[in-house]
This record gives sequence, structure tokens and C-alpha cells, in this order.
Amino acid sequence: MKRQPTVWGLLSSLFLAGLFNVGGAQDDDPFDFRSLIGQKVNVHLADASGLHQIEVTQIVSGVKKGTLRGLTFRVDKKSRPQTVLAPQIAEIEVGGEPLDLTFDSKSKSVAVDVEKRQARLAEVTRLKEKIASGREVGWQPVSAADFAKATDAEKSQPKELVEKALGVKLECIETERWLMFTDMPPAEVDKYIRILDEVYKELARLLELPTDRPPFRSKMPVYMLSTVELLSHLEREVYKNNDGTDYQTWVHWFDDGRVVVNACQTAEAREVATSLSYYTTIAILYRYGSSLALPQWLEDGLAMQTSIRTTPGGSLYVESPRISLEAFREKKAFAKDFLSSKELDDESYGLAAAIVDRLDKRDPVRFREFLVALKAGLTLDEALRLVYRCDAKTFLRGCAVELGVPDVKLDS
Repeated sequence: MKRQPTVWGLLSSLFLAGLFNVGGAQDDDPFDFRSLIGQKVNVHLADASGLHQIEVTQIVSGVKKGTLRGLTFRVDKKSRPQTVLAPQIAEIEVGGEPLDLTFDSKSKSVAVDVEKRQARLAEVTRLKEKIASGREVGWQPVSAADFAKATDAEKSQPKELVEKALGVKLECIETERWLMFTDMPPAEVDKYIRILDEVYKELARLLELPTDRPPFRSKMPVYMLSTVELLSHLEREVYKNNDGTDYQTWVHWFDDGRVVVNACQTAEAREVATSLSYYTTIAILYRYGSSLALPQWLEDGLAMQTSIRTTPGGSLYVESPRISLEAFREKKAFAKDFLSSKELDDESYGLAAAIVDRLDKRDPVRFREFLVALKAGLTLDEALRLVYRCDAKTFLRGCAVELGVPDVKLDS
């Protein structure tokens, strides 16, 4: 099935307005830093840490017009005034837009750099065009009629194929978003449907998914079987997967956009809930805008964090971020090629979840824009420059500072 060269609704007006709106000073006149007084701004510091939504109360102008030697701010109305000096300031964002500052070591001041601004805006335009028309990555919109037709199809031929392979009859429990096929009594699978709904609710918040009809090809089929043996048999016979006993949940996706989740019940309820929430997250991410995969650290971090937030009784992953953070703070280093690795080690899984948690809580709108850019076809480096306005090394250093490791050792 050929996919439409479209930016598909993920590139919302919020994204376009937030990233591509040109604000700040005009090129002809020096920026008047006094205009910042009373405004809330973000200040990126030279050590890759930052001050988020601080209120500027006073500025210290440089000798030359349009320069700044420092500013005084409050974190909130109850806090004491603090001062940050120009050598510490890497950038200031006003209304989400950078001022494009350059530091002059001789005068110990910062000023708006017109050439830097022009270069940034030129790249923003280039990346905007790449997102809008550069790659055919978006799923085609699914009409209500096609959605209903595909849902009906899922309840017939695929179900019959699985029943024949397993030698058991499956009951279909249909909800607003899911087709739960099971050999268990309906009362036993209600708890698993609730987990699926909690996962969708969390991702709908994060990704702004529609609430009326999920962005799937059909209602998503989920095969919840009563034993590991049945799941293993299903994986082996239908999906030619001989590793079916290694996990309690499997996700399969196809070029036409069809996604199937296969899972089984075990004696350990938390294990089932953890696995189901984790892999359902990955299944939904596949249908988020395009089939393009997110970087491994981001996909696994999102899946783990979603499992932690949505699993009743507590996800088995709940301690992973804390344990990984303790190791990270001791080693003061990320695993080699953390951002580009196709396979994470155990410590990196928890660390990825901790980073995702902080990115989401610090600025959920910007984090969503980051995901949108990646799923629209931008490389990781391009998405970082566009959304977080930094390179990969600065991004990692900023994450480390946020995680309590300001003296992180980064690969050269």
C-alpha cells in the first residue's frame, strides 16, 4: 500500500506556530533587553543546564547598546531574587523563540547575533520543507467506513486462522478500541482490557491522539491466551517465530498498517500487566503518524515509562529508573553510542525511561514536537536542532545535568 506524502495531522498548528514563528528583535535595530523585564523566559546556561519559565525582574545592560551583562530573576513570587551573568548564558528563549545570542569575552556581555539568527531560520525553513514534502512517511487517513470494514475483517479470517492453528475456539470481546480474542472467560480478561485503555489514555495525553476513534487501521486485535504454551504455539505456527516462550507479549506489524498484539496469562499478574502495557505502547507508536521507528532509547524509554505509569499494582519496571540512575551517577557516563544504539543494555533501559520522564514533565509540548519531527522523517540530529536547538552532545549533557550528573564524561 502506497503511503501519502503528507504531514498527516501530527504537524498540528501548535507545532507549526511554536517552531516556525519568527519572533524577537528586528535585524535593523539592536534588541532592547529591558523589554524582558516582567516576562517569563527560558535561559539555557553554558553548562547545559537551564532555568525554566523564570520571571526577569532586572537587567544589567552592557556598555554598548543592545548588549546584556546579566539579569536578575525570580523562580516564583515567593522566591528570592537571583542573578545570572552573561558568561553563564548560552541562550534566552522568549515565547518559545531563541534570541540567538553570542557571547563577547572582551566586554563580558551577550548580544543578538543577526548572522546566527539568519542561519537558524534558514535551517528551520529547510527542515520544515523536509517535513512537509520530503518523504512519504505518513499513514493514509482511515475513513470511518474503512475502519469498520477492517474491524469486521479482523473478526473473521485472522481469527479463524489462529483458531485452526491452536485447535481452540476464541471468543471476541469488542470494545471502543480493541478486539480481545481469548480462550478465557470474559470476566478474566476485563483486567487486561483496562490496562490497554490506561495505556491508550496515557499516550493520548502525551501524543494528542484522538479520543473518538484511535488512529489504527481497525480496532487493534489483541490475542490474550490462557497459557504460555498456547502463545508459543501461536507464534511458531502463524508467525514463524520460534522464540515464543521468551516473552509474555509479542507485537507484529505489517506494511499495510495492521498491528497485532499476542499475549498470555501467567501465574505472576504483575509480569503480565507489565509486559502487556510495555508492548502495547510499542504497537501504538508504530501507528503514530508513520511507520518510521523512533531511536531505540526513545522507544524503549517511552514504553517503560508508560508501563510504570499505567500498570495497576505496580510495573516490574518501577525500580529500573532509580537503579539505573544510581549506576549512572557513579559511572558519570552514558553507555557507548547511547543515542544511536539499536540495542540497549539493562542500565540504559532504566536511564532512557528516566530521561523520557523528565523531558515529558519539563515541557510536554516540546517533547511531543520532538516525537512528531522524528516520525515525520527528520534524523535525530535534525530533530534535536529543530526542537531543542542543540546538538546531540549538548542534549546529552543537558540530560545528565537534569539527572544530577553535571560532570558527565561524554565521548569526544
